Amino acid sequence: MIRRLLRLPNDDLRKIVFVAFAVCLVCSLVVSTTAVLLEPMQHAAEARYQRHTVLVDVAGLSGQGGDVDRLFARIEARMVDLETDRYTQAADPASYDPRNPGEAIPISADLDTAKLGARPRYVPVYLIREAGVLQRIILPVYGSGMYDRIYAYIALEADFNTVAAFRVYQHGETPGLGGEIASSGWLAKWPGKRIYNGAEMPRLKVVKRRGGAVGDDDVHELDGIAGATRTGRSVTNLLGYWLGPGGFGPFLAWLREGGVPDA
Repeated sequence: MIRRLLRLPNDDLRKIVFVAFAVCLVCSLVVSTTAVLLEPMQHAAEARYQRHTVLVDVAGLSGQGGDVDRLFARIEARMVDLETDRYTQAADPASYDPRNPGEAIPISADLDTAKLGARPRYVPVYLIREAGVLQRIILPVYGSGMYDRIYAYIALEADFNTVAAFRVYQHGETPGLGGEIASSGWLAKWPGKRIYNGAEMPRLKVVKRRGGAVGDDDVHELDGIAGATRTGRSVTNLLGYWLGPGGFGPFLAWLREGGVPDA
């Protein structure tokens, strides 16, 4: 059958259709095969970016120069069991992926401000020390945005209350509007903000400014992005969950009350 088609004149419609179909079939097979073969490499590259470049940046190490891998090696990763709010060796931090976190534990509706539905039991934290003294602790946080989930890291000073840095590394917000949550200008406003004020529930939130005098709550508030009120609310909500009683809140309270950071 194929030989008969190939023996037809080049301007024969049957031969033209057959050749076009054959070329499309071969090209689609090549593209599909390439995509499948490169997928592990793409995931590895993405993981390296998230776990190395972003973490090194939020850890405050990127300005020290040198190879990213060498700087990343200075970050100590530990797993926290959110059921006991203590460190655990039951899981490996290197295997953690917030988009596929493993065991899913349902979140009650009254706590689920991040609109996650469920959370993992084991979540990593990252410790940065200088001369053996803890300088920062980094927490992975994520939650529903306007169109897709927002993934970020928040770094806290050694008082486990003051924000040292905040970085969004993946989101689906509108470019030029909500997408500005990943811009360096907006992220530069986070250091120095405080999460708690003697209460279990976090007070840190993104607000829509209306002008006027700065209130006493300014240390707990961050100026929102013009035209992106819903995105700002999403950031507030995801932080409210992960820094509250359903997320890292009890663990951070234990640390502030004298829990041993490296126990």
